[in-house]
Amino acid sequence: MVEQTGLARIIVIAPHRRVEMAVPEHVPLAGVLPAVLRHAGRTLAEDGVDHGGWVLRRVDGGRLDPARSLAAQDVYDGETLVLAPRDQHWPEPAFDDVAEAIAERAGRLGLVWSASATVRTGWWAAAVVLAAGLVLTALTPASWQSGAAALAVAAVLLGAAVVDERLDPGLSAARLTAPFAMLYAALGAVLVSAPGPDDLLRPWPLTAGLAGLLLAAVIGRALIRDDVFFTAGATFGACLGIVALLNAVDWATVEGSAAVVSGLTAMLLMTVPRWAMAAGGVPTPPVPTLTGQAEAANPPAEVLNNAVRRSDRLLTGLLGGACATLAACVLLLAAHPSPSGVALVGALGLICALRSRAFATVRHRVPLLAVGLLAVVSLLWYAWRSLGGTAGATAAVVAGGLAVALAALAAGRRFSRRTPSPHLGRLGDWTAFLATAAVPILAALVLGLFGFMRGLGG
Repeated sequence: MVEQTGLARIIVIAPHRRVEMAVPEHVPLAGVLPAVLRHAGRTLAEDGVDHGGWVLRRVDGGRLDPARSLAAQDVYDGETLVLAPRDQHWPEPAFDDVAEAIAERAGRLGLVWSASATVRTGWWAAAVVLAAGLVLTALTPASWQSGAAALAVAAVLLGAAVVDERLDPGLSAARLTAPFAMLYAALGAVLVSAPGPDDLLRPWPLTAGLAGLLLAAVIGRALIRDDVFFTAGATFGACLGIVALLNAVDWATVEGSAAVVSGLTAMLLMTVPRWAMAAGGVPTPPVPTLTGQAEAANPPAEVLNNAVRRSDRLLTGLLGGACATLAACVLLLAAHPSPSGVALVGALGLICALRSRAFATVRHRVPLLAVGLLAVVSLLWYAWRSLGGTAGATAAVVAGGLAVALAALAAGRRFSRRTPSPHLGRLGDWTAFLATAAVPILAALVLGLFGFMRGLGG
């Protein structure tokens, strides 16, 4: 695989010609096959109607799954594939040795161990060891020695991520070491700044921990520019650090600080794609003119592709950090419940769930849907707690949760087969707009600003 470009060069043997082409390695074959057919022959698409279409096979006859990508099926760069009719009978290989036949049949029963599996095993082993060290450090009585050790581990992990990125950009270990480096930095800052073992969760140590996380993320982002985890960590550390700082200086309560930060994050949510495009260097499409003035030349395809890739990774990190911040604020508001706080949780859930429709990819949509789902769970928990936690309250809350679950199942089944009507989409847009407009009012209620203003007026 050509890891730097995300493309794989394959050689396709078609009925009338031999085609060598570069195709995306992470796109399902169903999306690649039309391009292969266009290059393999003008009439192949029509000819395939008589025999059920075309499929790609390996040279040994193994059929490739059209729903999976080349990378998922271990198709290597430079491999030769055969474009064959779907209904063509491909004879099984004949073996002279029984043991060889048994081994070949057994190899088809499961995934064969590959080089990528070896890499993933090493990553999982390292992740388990680093997680164990993180837990042991957290369980150790707070002292500057343990905090300094955690900060040293964070520095080593940052250095390892930078070195590995320089040596092998395609298989960078930064995807593993980046989260642990930020977690170790946050834990080390908490342990160093805590006056005693019982003060770890006080506002100032938490502020120091989030500042350590932010510092590690900024350093990592400066050294490894396109890493998603460092971008998400910097966003999360900055936003949640404001929550801790406002509480530490007694400018607001915990729930008030969470209301301010979550409200600002939710209102600025739809500006994140534009920020990512500007920071990634994606050019703005020119506006056609009627004066006949010559338009600027389009940038080279490689430059444009690199800019789009940078912007996409930046958008993924910013959305991930923003959604992690919203999730933490939802939990803080649910832990200190009030009517206005619960209404704010509901508004945040609506905004995230409805705004997710604007994003086409799974990695961008899932974090927003997860925040919406967390808001629903928080509302159910608040309802159960408000009703006293009795058996009747449990039955009522479970019944409400069942209704929500059945509605989600029905909506998922229906909208997977039919596109929602434009009227329903417009209703969702108006609902998201009204929820966004209500966020500042609800945040002010959580902060107690209206009561404060009434007090000023006597």
